[in-house]
Amino acid sequence: MRILFLDDNPARHALMDKRHPDAEVVHAYTIDDYRDALVKYDHFDVVSLDHDLNDFTELGYFSYVGDSEATGVDACGYLMKFLNKVGEIIIHSSNGTGARNMMDFLNSKGVSNHWAQSWRIFNDNPED
Repeated sequence: MRILFLDDNPARHALMDKRHPDAEVVHAYTIDDYRDALVKYDHFDVVSLDHDLNDFTELGYFSYVGDSEATGVDACGYLMKFLNKVGEIIIHSSNGTGARNMMDFLNSKGVSNHWAQSWRIFNDNPED
């Protein structure tokens, strides 16, 4: 299984590796990493997207498009070019409004998706 994971929080990336040791997790920390991965790989079984992509600017990068911050909605828009490469789409943002905006965008395009609340994904005990 190949998972494209877009999130700017390094701790969440580490947890994805821990949760899916047998999967190939393609890590995208910025919108540019995400775009590059969509071009480079031929298929993703799962694409998991965060909304707030510029919370961790102390890492030394900025994921801006023009003068505005890129968000998960931008990631959803870019994904439209690559739907033939994608299986399941998961929104994992803890930003409820942002997650809803992403889902509304995808739903308006007829693209199946779902919101997996981040506390369930990133909790060390997935049964909780």
